[in-house]
Amino acid sequence: MPARRRPEARVTGVAEVLVSVPCGRWLQRLPGVRALCRKAASAAFEIGADVALTGRGTFEVSLVLGDDDFVRALNRTYRGRDVATNVLAFGNFTAGEAVNPASSRRRSAAMTKDGEKPVLLGDVVIAYETAVAEASAQGKSIEAHLCHLVVHGVLHLLGYDHKDETDALGMERIEASVLGRFGLPDPY
Repeated sequence: MPARRRPEARVTGVAEVLVSVPCGRWLQRLPGVRALCRKAASAAFEIGADVALTGRGTFEVSLVLGDDDFVRALNRTYRGRDVATNVLAFGNFTAGEAVNPASSRRRSAAMTKDGEKPVLLGDVVIAYETAVAEASAQGKSIEAHLCHLVVHGVLHLLGYDHKDETDALGMERIEASVLGRFGLPDPY
């Protein structure tokens, strides 16, 4: 059974993935981190949005590779939790809004090759120290764990959630499917 999603978050189309790396330790540890993140985010978008029916178009996803202090500040400000966490997802769409490029006013300043402004799907922020510590504790490479966190965050932007056991199991299956495309083991 597929994961339940908010129906208003169904999308189809192409994802443009922007990767910002304000924490230089990501680049020191993984020189190809931008390409790795784009690949993982694009695959998550492709699989996570494949059942969508509300419109086609170009969507923009922003990934920010920060450090624990940066993520902790965001978590404190926006979630009321004064602690670093591995990944935060800030979607631009709320319950009741259709994620449809034909009608969306949430547009990027950037233009696509076709002269279209992509719909801003949202931002995913990942904390360096937390991700590295988790990868080590779980016996995973940082590359594998980072891919998992990116996929997890993008699925949240697409409306997937894990608030109850049914949703969590469905989301985990999708994550495992995406990671399997890269030869990575099921993270669960």
